[in-house]
Amino acid sequence: MWCDPSVNSNEENIQAQKTFAKIYDRFYTFPTIDECENAIKELSTTDRVSLIISGGFGTDLLPRIHELTQVSIIYIFCISEEKYTEWAKSFNKIKAIIADINKLISTVQYDYEHRFNVLAKNAKSESQTTHTKNNGTTFQYTSEYFFGVGELQYADKTIKDIANEIVSRFKNSSNRDFNALISETAQPLMYLLKREQKLADFSDTLKVLLVIEKNIPRVNLRRLIDNIMINSDQFLCRRLTSLLSKRNPVPLIQPCHDSTNNEYRSISSIIHVWDYHRPVLLSFGIGKCTGKTSLINTIFHSNFELSVKDGYFANTIDVDFGYQFSERRPINIADSHGVISDEILPRISMLFNGFLIHIDSKYLCTNASDVIKYIKLLSPQSYIVLLIRDVDDDDDDKEIQTVAENVTSFCSNYRIHYLPNVTDKSNIVNEAKINEVRENIFRDVGQHQCCSEALLRKHLMNLLNNTQIEDIQQEMTFINSIRSILIDGKEENYPVYSSFTNLCKKRLEVFKIDPYGRNFQDENLHRLNLDLFCADSDFKEKLRKGSHTYGAGFDIFLNLLQNEESRLIKLNLLSIELKKERAKKDIDQEQLPFYDQLSLEIHWRNAMICSAGLSDDNQKRLVQAYRDYLVEGNPFEIVDGDNFEMQNDFLAKVMELFPNKKFFVISIVGQQNSGKSTLLNFLFGTLFETRSGRCTKGVYGTLINVQNIPSKNNLIPLDYDYILLIDTEGILSIQKNDKQYDRKLILFCLAISHLMIVNVDGEINEIVKDFFISCTQALKYLGETRVIQPTVHFILNKRPIRDENYCVTLFEYVRKTLNENKLDDVINLQPENCYVLSTAFNRHQTKILNGKCNILSTDINFVTDVQKLGKIIIDSSSNIIRQTGDRFCKPTSWIEFANRVLQTIKKHPDLTRFQDAFERNQYNKIRDSIRKDFDQHLTAVFIRFLMEKNKNNSPNQIKDYFKNTYDQMFQKLKIKLEKHCDDCQASETVSKCSLDFMRAQLSNIFCSWEISTQIASKRHKIDQIVNNIDNTLNVKAISVTHKNCLMDEESAKKMFDEELQDIFNEIENQFDSKNVWEQWIDIVFHLLNTFGEDVLPSENNVLIYLEFLKTLDDSPDKRISMDNCLAKINEKFISDTSNINPLAAHLIHKSSTILRHEIQQIYKYLNNDELSRIFISPSSDGKVTREAVRKGTRQLYSQLFNENWKKIVQIPNIFNILLADLKQIFSSTRSNESSTEIHLAKKVLEKVNNIIQDCNKELNIFNFCLSKEFCSTLYTYAVVGTTLYYYNEQKTHIIHILERLQENKSKSIERFLPWVVLMGNDDQNVAIDCVNKLLQTLCRSVEPQLKETIEKHIHDKMSILNRFSIIKELDHDVYNARDDWLKRYVLHFPELILERLNEKWITVKEAIDAMLNTIVNSISTTLDDIFRLIEAVNRNLQEQRAHSLIFVDSLFKLKDEQMITYANDKQFCMAKLLYCYLVDEDIPAEIYTRNNSIYIVDSTWRTISGTFSKPSAEIKQIFSLLRNEFEMFRIRYLGKFLETILNQQNETKDTIQHQIKCFIEAQYLLIKEQLDERARGCQERCPCCKRICDVDHYSNSTSPVGQGENKHRCQSGHQIRAMGGIYYETTHEASLSRCEFIKDDDLVTTTNNNLRQTWRNFKNANANWNFDEDLEVCKALETPYGYIWERIGEQLCHHFANGMKFVKRNSLQPVNHYIFILDHSGSMNHKNSSNNSSFWRILTGTVNNTNEINISPWEHLRRAVQGFIDIRIRQVSLNDQITIILFASRAEKIYDREKLIDIDLDRINTPMNIYGHGTNFSAAFKVLIETLEEINNHDDRDTLRQTIVFMTDGEPQGDPTTELQQLCNYKTDNARGPNTKALIHSFWTMALGNFNKKVIKTINETMQGQIVDIEHAEDLEEAYATIAEIL
Repeated sequence: MWCDPSVNSNEENIQAQKTFAKIYDRFYTFPTIDECENAIKELSTTDRVSLIISGGFGTDLLPRIHELTQVSIIYIFCISEEKYTEWAKSFNKIKAIIADINKLISTVQYDYEHRFNVLAKNAKSESQTTHTKNNGTTFQYTSEYFFGVGELQYADKTIKDIANEIVSRFKNSSNRDFNALISETAQPLMYLLKREQKLADFSDTLKVLLVIEKNIPRVNLRRLIDNIMINSDQFLCRRLTSLLSKRNPVPLIQPCHDSTNNEYRSISSIIHVWDYHRPVLLSFGIGKCTGKTSLINTIFHSNFELSVKDGYFANTIDVDFGYQFSERRPINIADSHGVISDEILPRISMLFNGFLIHIDSKYLCTNASDVIKYIKLLSPQSYIVLLIRDVDDDDDDKEIQTVAENVTSFCSNYRIHYLPNVTDKSNIVNEAKINEVRENIFRDVGQHQCCSEALLRKHLMNLLNNTQIEDIQQEMTFINSIRSILIDGKEENYPVYSSFTNLCKKRLEVFKIDPYGRNFQDENLHRLNLDLFCADSDFKEKLRKGSHTYGAGFDIFLNLLQNEESRLIKLNLLSIELKKERAKKDIDQEQLPFYDQLSLEIHWRNAMICSAGLSDDNQKRLVQAYRDYLVEGNPFEIVDGDNFEMQNDFLAKVMELFPNKKFFVISIVGQQNSGKSTLLNFLFGTLFETRSGRCTKGVYGTLINVQNIPSKNNLIPLDYDYILLIDTEGILSIQKNDKQYDRKLILFCLAISHLMIVNVDGEINEIVKDFFISCTQALKYLGETRVIQPTVHFILNKRPIRDENYCVTLFEYVRKTLNENKLDDVINLQPENCYVLSTAFNRHQTKILNGKCNILSTDINFVTDVQKLGKIIIDSSSNIIRQTGDRFCKPTSWIEFANRVLQTIKKHPDLTRFQDAFERNQYNKIRDSIRKDFDQHLTAVFIRFLMEKNKNNSPNQIKDYFKNTYDQMFQKLKIKLEKHCDDCQASETVSKCSLDFMRAQLSNIFCSWEISTQIASKRHKIDQIVNNIDNTLNVKAISVTHKNCLMDEESAKKMFDEELQDIFNEIENQFDSKNVWEQWIDIVFHLLNTFGEDVLPSENNVLIYLEFLKTLDDSPDKRISMDNCLAKINEKFISDTSNINPLAAHLIHKSSTILRHEIQQIYKYLNNDELSRIFISPSSDGKVTREAVRKGTRQLYSQLFNENWKKIVQIPNIFNILLADLKQIFSSTRSNESSTEIHLAKKVLEKVNNIIQDCNKELNIFNFCLSKEFCSTLYTYAVVGTTLYYYNEQKTHIIHILERLQENKSKSIERFLPWVVLMGNDDQNVAIDCVNKLLQTLCRSVEPQLKETIEKHIHDKMSILNRFSIIKELDHDVYNARDDWLKRYVLHFPELILERLNEKWITVKEAIDAMLNTIVNSISTTLDDIFRLIEAVNRNLQEQRAHSLIFVDSLFKLKDEQMITYANDKQFCMAKLLYCYLVDEDIPAEIYTRNNSIYIVDSTWRTISGTFSKPSAEIKQIFSLLRNEFEMFRIRYLGKFLETILNQQNETKDTIQHQIKCFIEAQYLLIKEQLDERARGCQERCPCCKRICDVDHYSNSTSPVGQGENKHRCQSGHQIRAMGGIYYETTHEASLSRCEFIKDDDLVTTTNNNLRQTWRNFKNANANWNFDEDLEVCKALETPYGYIWERIGEQLCHHFANGMKFVKRNSLQPVNHYIFILDHSGSMNHKNSSNNSSFWRILTGTVNNTNEINISPWEHLRRAVQGFIDIRIRQVSLNDQITIILFASRAEKIYDREKLIDIDLDRINTPMNIYGHGTNFSAAFKVLIETLEEINNHDDRDTLRQTIVFMTDGEPQGDPTTELQQLCNYKTDNARGPNTKALIHSFWTMALGNFNKKVIKTINETMQGQIVDIEHAEDLEEAYATIAEIL
């Protein structure tokens, strides 16, 4: 029954009803108390009601119905659990007080199932002695019950206490039901078994307590064990047997309870724990043998139960397998109880290797035949020890020996021992005899031949009944059917998993490459990445083929999961067999392939991996099977220890099957063999595997159902459903030996756990402490969604002495280190979180094997202490969840963020690199020094030098050159680094890390430079192909003419086309699309990684986009569209991230209230409409109100935000903005600039960082930021986009060259034809061509010198041309400037910078021009010299009459007349002679032409040339560069040729002047653009004062803009904030503060969004700015801002026109003083349950939560005041003061001018009768007047601004006119004296409810205030919130 006024009117309740109706066949709802009460009373007295009732209804109804027999159990469903706690203690039928509907449902459901089991148990207990387990039986105990039973219910109880309670309930029971007593022992027995306890301690206590009881059977342990065995299902029975065998004997033969069958009953589950590899001896007696069991326990150190008179000790057998020994006992022992029958003995004898037969000496002598009969039943080869007991000194030894010899004549292998009265074991003689027996038995162990396991199994099965045999045979059949595949499998049975392990192996290889250990030009990583892609492709391909190809291993495993009933048993059988097989192999060898170490985890893993290819139905079945497996309490794999992977997609589906459930996550970390798994098992009764060595690989979890775990307040259930226990692989393990892996495990657990236990073996050592501290610091750096401030507990395990003082020492030891490294707020570590535990197991020395076999027994103190620890953890759990937030409690959310944390840790190995926090800090400091060294040595000039020097080199030459240069630079920087390390006294680890960092950074820089040079070289060479096309054609022409032939014109053109096509092909071959993509994605990644190594994911995470990039260029011969391709990239990333939650928790605001203006402000990345829809809703009267109450409790706005992130966070906007930024960068980048790649990379990273920061600013309002995973995605986007840019640049360049060649084809062919086709005289054209070539050569020779001169001078003048120096000059000019200039200085500062740069540029340019003129003049002089030389030659030729037309023809004679001569041969020879003269070479006697003709030079030329002037060295150098050109020249008439040259003298001089001038201007333009860009510099303005950033970001070549040492700063000083239009909100005075002097807790408001923050939070939100300059340095800065403000401050106020008032000095800012006058009268404390209006609102659904009607107006008022305080704190109004006055008939001031943070609203919960029940306004106003008068006389009078909020819900008792008149005086200025301000700034009157408000209105009019008419009490919160938001 559910009784609640809104039970049928609330959608949430209606949905819950459907669930309750499924649980209960009869389910009823009642909206009124009377209906419910009548319905209960009308029920039969045999009916039982579970009643859900609201708190308000409950206080009325329960006193009348609680004692009714029909009422069985009661749940209070209310909004405030604490409110009803004390009241509920008076009603013992109240089970729980619950505020959450989901918790209510799960509690009711669990209780119903539990009661069902109890009823079944009670029904069964009456007949349990006559029932055996048959198929179809419903068992009382299952695994699910087993795992939860008893947990944390015995925290304060000893074994004796538990036994006492059971016996007391039995004795006090009216019917004294013995069967019920036996059943009640099941819970503590299972509890003790899970803790490996010796059960005899518990049973012996029961025996003692019941010893005097008559008429009941004797209590014994065998009966108790049998009870839980016969009532447990087959699976649990097997588990219990396994646990029982660890410390207790296991029943083999039990009495049969079936009266129709007198045979024994065998326990089938013993077959699974039987030790098949050690001999077993059976001990039994013949005749009466008192003390038999006691003797066996003494000999074998066993703990068989001593016999009592009971059916359980008649003809029964137990076996002790000795699993409790540290070093196993060589022999196991079985003990029979009572006289063993001659029917049973033959059946069981084959199980045993020998027999210990106990015989009384007297009985032997008189009944020798009986003894012989028994011996004959045994095998003749059996080993028999005859223990002849109680041999007295008076006995006839000879007679006994004779009889004994006669008896043993039937044995072939026997020993006889004669023992005295062994019951007295303390007797020395007896002890010696017993020792002798023990030694002989263990000495004879070698004689025992164990049967094969198969034979022993057969003998064991012979003891079973038909049903048991059938079960075992089915199990064996099942194992045999799967053995070849699932147990002895081969790789081919697991094709997908094999591919998966290969993929993981490649991933690990990539991850293991130290990101700071990569060498320059290292090819290994690239190879590994390619291997990784191949492995990834292979894996995906195998998955795509479908489930029919996944292999037999997958098919068979999936098939065994189909049957729900047998699933767990089959999995258990498979697990047992797999463990046996693994035990036979050395599984600690990491190199063993997976198929040689198959485990249940691997089979599940394979199924999870392959599940993606299953049909929906099969996938659902698999997921459901795994969910059932988890719920049964089985450990499940979270992180695969073999591959460090997490099957996130599959686990996410599993977690979806826990709807409306919540997890509390506890993890444990510690050294290997420190007892982690043991501790968890003892804490919560789990069954994690425990043994010496490595038990756990990776990370495992177990779910603990907490429904039956008591909370701190037993009436309020825990606010979660499961504990998720996480067990981890031991750190510092010998097998793994990987400290970084260990740190990853610790960091992972810290990030994903609400509570983490650090388990320490004995004492905490430095290594463990350093691990913990370094991982805590890494947690701070993680930047990922994680549990906020996880709680940490230190457990000092295995301590011999429990010294609590050591806990204090430990805490201080760890806490001090945390504080030193500023990590104290990262985790929650309190003094009470440190514990000392003794060892879990005690060692007891035995005499077996000379003391080597020690017995391990569970220390009961350890059990008790651990349970107390568990209770402490559980009691604190709810608070921990409240502190950390419960968003991580949702299973689906938890598994999602756990995977994100894991991936982040894997992607960023630097997180777990350092041993401790001190090392990380050292490392950060040294890294800064490295960056400064880079700035000094890796300059732009140095880069240009390297690129210029290598542009003509081959790729290998460039590679070698850069390798050598890198090595030299590395050695130089290494020396500096060593000094930095010495200065910091760096540890070896830090020194190595720093060296690796420097090497990696230097490698990345040189790698980018090398590739840039390779690209530049390729460009240069391609350009050279075009520039040297004439030379290429010339060579071709020579090759043709050397063959003694000339060509006709048509053939020549054809040859030209072919040659040109070859050139085209050569250029096209320079661009291989696939290689270019791979090359550029690699260089871009390394380039961006150089500046952002902390943010980029690993390279393989970027390379996954390579195949996608290749699809963007589908036209090899066409340009690609950058816009279209970038759009496709954008779409790809938006699609990939659409379902990935980009949020990470980032706690900024602790208030649970969201401000209206925060919701309604304009957001860039968030959806304003969705924010308004979620956080703001219209009220019934049409007003807009914040949704303050939802689902019965105030919801954290962060939780609402996270639940709706898909609608709120506009992920496409983020990528679209980044897309626009990238387009702008790419369009403005000049590809021909040197070091373009570095500058572009920094710009790209700056844009990404800006987007992340801006997005975080918006998200911070809601306590979120972008997750590290999402940020990495943005950086990956930048890499992909930049790769596209470079690819396009290279392709465009190639296409442009080809187009240019095509355009110049006609000109080229014109030059080519004369070289191969016989043409007419062309001396004039040859002369013109010669001059042009000369011109080009002169220009080329001078250009490098001109460029170097310009660059060197600019470099030398950078000290005055850089932005900072210009800013300092402008600062100095302030004092002599006009007002209009000063306004420009403030408002348009960048313009002034550029103007000043232009002024300086003119001066610098003039100086450069002077130097350049010298160079240009030298070229002009050289040119003049050349023409003078030619003129002189021409004149001499005229004088020597060498101008004749036949001169050339007569000058050369063919040496061999037989040779063929060509017309132009002699012309060629003439050009050759002229060239020899111009370069001053000897005149050849003979000249060889290209067609192999030889011409003799006539002596005339030697005579004539002897009269020529010698050319100068400059002329010779110039013409030597024209050798190839002269090879192509043909001169027929030398005079004409020379005269043509001379005729071009003036034109040539003008042309060279023009070309040089153009070159210089181009250089000037390029440099000026660079200077302008650097002078414009960073356009970012300080977000606080609006001063422009004055840092030269280009000078830092190692950090992206906004990070590291390259953050934005106002290094010349921040300006007065008023210069940016900033003013104080309350006074509107211009703010004269400066950023340097603002304190961390000061309020900061900015103009862009009016967001109020503390300075500390403001700095965190603007992390790309460096505000933390040394204050003393800042004070020493001479800034002109004060002077400027004095001059033009008023003008600036007028300019901004925002209401800012000009002041020269800020007055003290007013402090808001709120005076709350709160009505505490009787009506305010009356609950709404009887309020018809409120009831009607609930029925109509206008109240958010149904339980709200049970809250009094006073409670609503308290909430409203708390909400007011929350808002003011959120608005950083930390200086506000509050006075609270309560009134009814009387009035009292509760708080007087207290700070916001000091208000505790519990203080206003004063009992109502203190103030009376009336409503006395006068009393309230009198206290108000007293308060105002105190303020009036206080020194702070003028700084306090009083806002009075008067709230009442009724008419006053009297007329407050007198007090009102007095208050009026405080409302007006000068009323309290001349020049005094009014004390009351504003007055609010709040009237709640419907009453005559005449007096209220009078008060409001008199005080000139504002009245707020409130109809319903729940609207008080909105009313107070509205006032709070008024600043």
